Amino acid sequence: MRAPRHAAAALALAATAVVAAPDAARLRVVTTIFPLADWARAVGGDRVEVLQLLPPGVEAHTFAPSPRDVARLRDAGLFVFCGPAMEPWAADLAAGAGLAGARLFQADRHVTPLASTGAPPDAAHLHGPACDHGHAHGPAGDTDPHFWLDPPAAAGVVEALATAFAAADPDGAGGYRQRAEAYVAELRTLHADFETLVRGAASRTVVYGGHPAFGRFARRYGLDFVSPYEGFSPDAKPGPRALASLVRRMRELGTRVVYHEELIEPRVARVLADEAGARLELLHGIHNRTADEQRAGATYLSLQRANLAKLRESLGAK
Repeated sequence: MRAPRHAAAALALAATAVVAAPDAARLRVVTTIFPLADWARAVGGDRVEVLQLLPPGVEAHTFAPSPRDVARLRDAGLFVFCGPAMEPWAADLAAGAGLAGARLFQADRHVTPLASTGAPPDAAHLHGPACDHGHAHGPAGDTDPHFWLDPPAAAGVVEALATAFAAADPDGAGGYRQRAEAYVAELRTLHADFETLVRGAASRTVVYGGHPAFGRFARRYGLDFVSPYEGFSPDAKPGPRALASLVRRMRELGTRVVYHEELIEPRVARVLADEAGARLELLHGIHNRTADEQRAGATYLSLQRANLAKLRESLGAK
């Protein structure tokens, strides 16, 4: 027989109290965006309580912290954020919460500059709309704040997180290192799979009808991401000349798939797909998860694996 609703609620509250009790002894980590939260959980295990400031379904570039977020930060043992290029508000937020020194972890400080891939110039970066071959160079390589889409860069941050956690919680140091090593091994496998994909690709051009997020990823793997957008602002709108130029190129290439970004209505990508007779697909920038993705247990690795599978078709890889 099903328990009365009020009794079930009482039981749920009691269970919550039992589970929540050990939290006071756990390292409290507050992160900004989803990849950082996912890595913190993977490295921290049950010794770390992770809170992500960005709510499910909220687009990262439009997020603005609230006074409530300052309060949530005050008790943090560690505040993990990307850096000023991605979160220009993070330093002020931390200062308002009284966080400084070892309680701050700026992830982009642990990202190694990307060496040249040796790929042809047009295959090594992401384009925006209007350079001499029809579209201007957008942010790429080391100027792209979306370092998490590059698995080797992610590995560097994961290793640094383990070191930071160990400094804050020396008793858990061995576990942090062990979990970080296991996760980095997964990232190395993912990296190798992306390299294999590109080696077997018939094409190296990806049409992305969203804001530039894959600059470093494109440079890492020698791909040519073309987009009608110039910058990262979600309010940016490409002009008709940029769209027409890209449609012509898509027809020349025989493009079958146009990718769009997550959490933003893909109006521009849909126009490109309709004009070129292509199919619309999501290529996840992994800034954040939707509520449905959260309920389904999507992780950084599973979203990257989904990207790998979708790129395989558009690149004509074997």
